[in-house]
Amino acid sequence: MIEALSFMKTMKANVGLWNSKKFSVSRDSVCSLIEKLFYEFPVHLRNYSIEGVSFEKHICGAINSLQEVKSSLHTICMAMCRFDYDISIVGNGYRSIVTVFDLCLIGLLRSLFKISKISHRRWFRASRPVKEVVAYAEILRVLCQAVDLVSKYLPKPNSQCLFLTNVDADDLDRLMSSFEQLDQSNFYGRQIGFQFCSSVSNVFHVIGTALASYSTLWNHSNVWYRRYPSIVYSCCRFLVNPENRSKHIAKIFRHSDLELCRSFWSLLESPILRTLPSVVGPKLAVNELYCIQPTDMLSLQTKNGTMVNIPVPSAFSGPRHLCVRILSLHRWPGLMGEKLKDRSSRSNFLVLHCHGGGFIATSTKTHETYLKFWAAELNCPIVSVDYSLAPENPYPRALEEALYAYAWCLTHADFLGWTGEYLCFAGESAGGLLLTSTCLKLIQLDVARLPDKLVAIYTPFLVEFAPSASRLLSLLDPLIPWGIMYRCLYAYKFGALTDDQRFAEVREGRKVSKSGIEMKTSAEECLGEEKILPDREIETEMSDSKYIRLSAELFDREFIKFLSMHELTEPSFHCSPESRLGKSAEIQRDQIEEPNLSKSRCGSVTDNLVEVCSTVSDIFVENVSRILKDSTNVSSTVDCSSSNGNDPVLNRKRLQTSTNDSGSGIFADGDPLLSPWLATDELLRNLPPTSVVACHLDPLLDDSISFCKKLRQANVPHTLDLIESLPHGFMNLMSFSKECRLATQLCLRRIKETLISE
Repeated sequence: MIEALSFMKTMKANVGLWNSKKFSVSRDSVCSLIEKLFYEFPVHLRNYSIEGVSFEKHICGAINSLQEVKSSLHTICMAMCRFDYDISIVGNGYRSIVTVFDLCLIGLLRSLFKISKISHRRWFRASRPVKEVVAYAEILRVLCQAVDLVSKYLPKPNSQCLFLTNVDADDLDRLMSSFEQLDQSNFYGRQIGFQFCSSVSNVFHVIGTALASYSTLWNHSNVWYRRYPSIVYSCCRFLVNPENRSKHIAKIFRHSDLELCRSFWSLLESPILRTLPSVVGPKLAVNELYCIQPTDMLSLQTKNGTMVNIPVPSAFSGPRHLCVRILSLHRWPGLMGEKLKDRSSRSNFLVLHCHGGGFIATSTKTHETYLKFWAAELNCPIVSVDYSLAPENPYPRALEEALYAYAWCLTHADFLGWTGEYLCFAGESAGGLLLTSTCLKLIQLDVARLPDKLVAIYTPFLVEFAPSASRLLSLLDPLIPWGIMYRCLYAYKFGALTDDQRFAEVREGRKVSKSGIEMKTSAEECLGEEKILPDREIETEMSDSKYIRLSAELFDREFIKFLSMHELTEPSFHCSPESRLGKSAEIQRDQIEEPNLSKSRCGSVTDNLVEVCSTVSDIFVENVSRILKDSTNVSSTVDCSSSNGNDPVLNRKRLQTSTNDSGSGIFADGDPLLSPWLATDELLRNLPPTSVVACHLDPLLDDSISFCKKLRQANVPHTLDLIESLPHGFMNLMSFSKECRLATQLCLRRIKETLISE
């Protein structure tokens, strides 16, 4: 199998959703055009007041911020190329920050362009379009502050390491404090998810409203006749007033405890939402939850012929049954007790899957939508592990269960309708980490049989308080915001220990370098024998650092035509038929067979729902807002003082400080099973062929880039796919977004490569 997949060593890819056109335009000309368009508006429109602040003041503030951030943005643009995987695969957190900045800038221009087209109409109503422009302007103002902060903490010129663990502790504390003080109250309103494709941002509008409404009930009565009217009232209020929703969500993410977000994510387990996969997905012959009883210790053969015992998982909660979900399009002979007549008629291929959920939430049922699609397309059994969740069962409980599930699959191949021939590990987010760690544990145990392939999708490979450029994107990410992301890591490592148990003293000033992790800083140390980007490539990036480069697919043709023909942008505007992408893994729009799902119906329902809500908001916003104004401030308050240990600054310092007098940091034990990025080359080089799929706009992007660099250094056959315009967790949105379905198809293709030797 290794020989059959040896070609993967050089097969790498930088993937867009499809081979879309890219346009480039001078950033300075866009800024000039924004100013020109605005001052062409009538005086009464420029003086339009929003919450006591004139429209003109908002725009002037954004323009002034753009002028002040020019040098900082140029500094990042000149440095970002050295952090790429290589010349052909361009992508890292610094590029992502610039992309988000440019998307906001172009979004502001497009909103002004829309107003310029309709402001002369007789029945023009300024309220909604002006608020959309102001939302972009306020987001841009905060992004300018963020860009300025990032530019001050760029790694040294000879470093290509994306994590900032070698920064002085005081400087790191100042950086984090500055980011925590940035105003996030505009990120979750009218332009929530603006950095993603429109189908995804529409979904985030619905999710944001649901989260804000649900949080108002968190400390309220459990009596149903009080809760249901309250949540309906809250939904209407937050739909009518997105600005209030944004402020409310920002307050939730900053102050609320982890249990609120965990409870909200667990709504996916509710009876109504649990029926969604059965409605939109293909019908399977087998889709059952099977409980493995904790009776027998399993054994695996080592390379020297001896047997190594795999004990029953027992950490924290003791031995108990382990549930796995078994899915298959056909009922293979032997599967789930089916009568086995002919062993040769069983499936040659099996997928062992672990789901995501931040280590703290969701189950195999939650991820059933794409699992059913995988089972239908692969035509093989899939075993998905319902591992124990943190904080009740922190590390290493879930790892023990993943390892035990692997040994059980090998031991009970007949029961799974499998020949025992080919096996692929496939995990997303937290599940990707668990399966990567399982591979490393098997290597440590010297087990002879390893999986034939490892597919890790948007995976955190470093469970450490180690800020990077991409992790700073969680500042505006609707799914994994800044505070929640690190609280999930804390829960996975330490569980639900109280402050008195774990943090008797919170010491400040402890250097991150004392964490026990040797962070290499020079380019040669970080990347081993990898080649540094040639000077010619760097010079090209420097000369182009003043240009915006985005996908034309994200914008309507009329706006692109406007950019290409306006006197200010026409000289610098250029549209190319394709970007610099890895040819081997480009997704062609016309080459992908659509999944067998009721996708158009689901997508249209979401789009129509958002459109209807926007229309209702546009018509009734003035009247309803006046009615709700007095009650808004009272009912939207989140009780921060009642949450134990939820101060964001204190939580961050807990992750930075030590838990004992030895100087070891919280995530500082250097355990490669906890953080695979810390594994040595000797351990990594025994990994099976690995495929890593990441998103350009995912806060965990730098984890994937850095881990693939280590795989290359260890000479591990691997692929790297970078997907544009989609968020972390895109596979769970495939029922609502065509772009997410296409990206899920790519993940499926990587799994299918395990079959290449058949």
